[in-house]
Amino acid sequence: MKKCVLMAMFMACAIGLTACGSISDKVTQKSDTIEVGESFDLNSFFEVDEGIFISLKDTSIDMSAIGSHSIDLIISDGKKEEEKTFTINVVDTQAPVINTRDIAIYIGSEFNTEEFATASDNSGENISVTVRSNDVDISTSGRYSITYAATDSSGNSSEKVAIVEVMSLDSPEDVMDIVDQYLTEEGLSDFKYNKNQFDAVFVTSPRMSKVVIDEGRNVTMYPEIYINNDIFAMSSDYPIGKFGVVGVCLRFEFSDRTDPQSDRHGLGADKITISSDSNSFTNIFSGIPEIGEFEKAEYLSRFTYTLKYDELKQLEAMLNEGSVVLTVDACDTEYDIKTLDYIKHPYSFVYELNESDIELFKKTMATYNYLVDFLGRYN
Repeated sequence: MKKCVLMAMFMACAIGLTACGSISDKVTQKSDTIEVGESFDLNSFFEVDEGIFISLKDTSIDMSAIGSHSIDLIISDGKKEEEKTFTINVVDTQAPVINTRDIAIYIGSEFNTEEFATASDNSGENISVTVRSNDVDISTSGRYSITYAATDSSGNSSEKVAIVEVMSLDSPEDVMDIVDQYLTEEGLSDFKYNKNQFDAVFVTSPRMSKVVIDEGRNVTMYPEIYINNDIFAMSSDYPIGKFGVVGVCLRFEFSDRTDPQSDRHGLGADKITISSDSNSFTNIFSGIPEIGEFEKAEYLSRFTYTLKYDELKQLEAMLNEGSVVLTVDACDTEYDIKTLDYIKHPYSFVYELNESDIELFKKTMATYNYLVDFLGRYN
C-alpha cells in the first residue's frame, strides 16, 4: 500500500515538473547566419514545437550592420511567456554589382570613363568604381573595351567589361548607333529610327491623334527628325560624308481610303499654318510634286513638311503655351494628259494638338536639339 502511494506521489511530482518546465526548450534555432541587407524572417531561423508561438521583443531589428546581433524572443504556449536570447551573425559574401553599358561615341569627343559606371552593394555602402584597363583611342574609329572593378569593405570584388565603339559618323549605321544610345538613355522606347536608300536617317516618334477628313478617309500625323548626308558637299565646313540634322518633318499619312487604287489621285499640300494663342506662322509649299510611276505610291498615301531651324524655335515657344493648332490646306492632284497640267481637288483639315500630342512633340524637340549638338544643322 505504501509503495502504491509513493508511486502515485512520484508520478504527480513528475507531471508537475513537466507542466512547470521551460517552454523555451521547445524553440530550436535552425540558422545563425544572414546575408547583410536581407530581410529577417523568424520562420526561416527558428523551428517551434506545436502549440508554441514566438515573436520579437524588439521589432526594430537592423540587419544592415555586419557582425553578431543579439535577438530576444518572446516564447508563449498560450498560458505563460518566457524570454530567450539568440545570436544572429550578419555576413557579407556578395560582390558589388557594377552597372555599366556598351558606349557609342564619335571621334574627337570628350570621354570621361567614370561617367559610364556605378556600383551598388547589398551592404548599402557607397562603392567606388575604378578603371582596371582602358584601351580606348578616341582619335581612331573602332571597337574598344574598358574593364571596371569594384571592391566592398568585406573584400568582395567584381569586374565588368564595357564595349566602347568610336565612330566617325560618316555612315548611317554610325549615326543610328548614337541615336539608339540616346533613345535608350532617355527611355524613349516608342521612338524608332531607320535609314532609307538615300543615306538619310529618320528618327520617328509615335503617331499622334487621328483626324477625320471625310467619310472613308483619315489622316494621322507624326513628327520625325530628318538627318541627311550630302555626298556632293565639297566645302571644308561641311566635308563629304558628314551627317547633319535637316529638321523635323511633319509626316501626314492617310488611311482608310475606300476608293479603289486606280481612282485615287496624288496627294499634295499648298499651305500649312501653325498657330498658338499668341503666335503663328505660315508656309507656302513650293509646287506640286510630279507623280511618276516610282513616286506614285508615296504621294497616294502621304506627304511631309519639314520644319527648319527658325520655325522650330517658334514652335518650341508655342508648345510651352499649351495650345497649338495646325491648319493644312491640301489637295488631291491628277495629271491631265491632254492639257499636260495638274487638276487640283483642294480641301483642308485642322490638327489641334492635345496634351499627349504636345508632350510627344516636346520629346521630339529635345531629341532634335541633342542631335544638333553633335551632328550640327544641315543647311
